[in-house]
Amino acid sequence: MVPLYQFEYDARVSIAINCGPYTGSNDLIAKLNGGDYAAVFDFILPYRIGRRKDLSRRRFQEARLFASGVYDARH
Repeated sequence: MVPLYQFEYDARVSIAINCGPYTGSNDLIAKLNGGDYAAVFDFILPYRIGRRKDLSRRRFQEARLFASGVYDARH
């Protein structure tokens, strides 16, 4: 486990919830535990589990939240 700011944790939880239970966010957790926080933004952008293809807006918002703490409540 690595330390996370609240906004980093929130982005990670958003991805975990949207990717589903069990192994949905294992790759992201492994990346975070590697400690290369600067690479996480680019790692999140294409991250997808399952068949849904159009997640670019959601992933950008999560990546931006992780990197900068900007919460975007637009729907």
